[in-house]
Amino acid sequence: MAFWRLSTKNRKSAETHTFMSKDDLRIKIVEGFVTGVVSINTEGDSPPEIDLDNPHGTNTYDIANVDEWNLEEFGDGWYSEVFLVEGKLSKAQMKHLVELWEEGNLAGLEDAGWYDEGECEWWMFGPLHLEDEQGRVHVKTNDFMNGFNYFNGQKSNYPQDFERAFKSFSMACDSKNADANAMTWLATMYFNGQGCIQDYELARTWFEKASNAGSAMAANWLASMYDEGAGVSKDPIKSVAFRKIAADRAHPEAQFLLGTYLFNGELMQKNQQEANRYFELAANQDHAGACNWRGFIEHKGVLGTPNIDEAVKYYSKAVSLGFTAAHRGIGVIFFEGVGVKQDLEQVKTHLQAIEEDPVALAILGLMHCEGSGLEHDPIKGEEMIQKASVLRANVLTQLGVYFRDGLGVKPDADKALKFFQRAIALGDESARNGLDKLSKMRKDG
Repeated sequence: MAFWRLSTKNRKSAETHTFMSKDDLRIKIVEGFVTGVVSINTEGDSPPEIDLDNPHGTNTYDIANVDEWNLEEFGDGWYSEVFLVEGKLSKAQMKHLVELWEEGNLAGLEDAGWYDEGECEWWMFGPLHLEDEQGRVHVKTNDFMNGFNYFNGQKSNYPQDFERAFKSFSMACDSKNADANAMTWLATMYFNGQGCIQDYELARTWFEKASNAGSAMAANWLASMYDEGAGVSKDPIKSVAFRKIAADRAHPEAQFLLGTYLFNGELMQKNQQEANRYFELAANQDHAGACNWRGFIEHKGVLGTPNIDEAVKYYSKAVSLGFTAAHRGIGVIFFEGVGVKQDLEQVKTHLQAIEEDPVALAILGLMHCEGSGLEHDPIKGEEMIQKASVLRANVLTQLGVYFRDGLGVKPDADKALKFFQRAIALGDESARNGLDKLSKMRKDG
């Protein structure tokens, strides 16, 4: 069984062709792997470069007549197995072909209108190879796609059916052309007991096979299994090792988690520069948590001078990706007004979006108490600050710092003292450092 590769004309390139000698071609035809052949006129001992304006050479052999091919008539040049047919198709026909392709419906493809006039010119390549965005080749069979469709149940002719999905993935993994994706999906079903009896041992076995075949997702699954002790003994060393494999294969969640390990010095030696690199890689793949970390690192100047513009950019991206806690970072930046002009409208917009967050509660409460940007209401403001301090005592320390250093508010040593004392009473020892600095400032006059 084969899947066709669909490719627009302006995407064709030499990489879409697989070259072979006549003898290799003969073997492939006998084994049934060839869906179409193009002869390429060339001399020499190596495959030619394809003329992109005329990639077909001079002779095209129609797969429909494969039984009639006479290999003795084939020259000694190199051959490409990937060409199938070119034609002009309407948008409706193109949509239909894509649906047939996704379903692996070869009979439907053969019955479809290949040569009708229309708006789009498409080239169709085969037989078995598909490439992902990184250019890596995966072999997919009908069994794999059937399993995928039954698992998701998003097509009218594929109702969600885990048992059928499990059977299809099992068949795909029995194929000599099974790829890492099929093995990963089968392992996932064993792990979750979907369409089969839950079996952590078989899940681990198939995840290992998939990881060995290059699957980042499988490596990340193994990292989680060893981290949580799910079906295996907890093993932090193995967990980190597999997490790094997954991260280095561009798995965004693995990159994010590895970044947190490195930043905090948990499970790995602390290395905030390297942590930032992994956060950046994950953020570039739209990982919301990683975007928030990048915002924090730039905001606080963890690796050098703070870059407020970059901090706001990453916090904003995190918010757009659904990481609502990133509103806090933006709100704090525009309240403190360091490296950017204070903007209380921005503060309200972002902190009111997460008003149950203790930092948001404390700053909004302070704004009510001071009548700055919000209605002057000291009673309401104090209630909000009190609620925030129950959730997290160190917000009182932060308010003390604001009054001590004049961040977002006018400097007021008495108010700073009161907030530091309240924080210490609630057990926040970090407030003592703030209080010591305040005492020194007073002494120095």
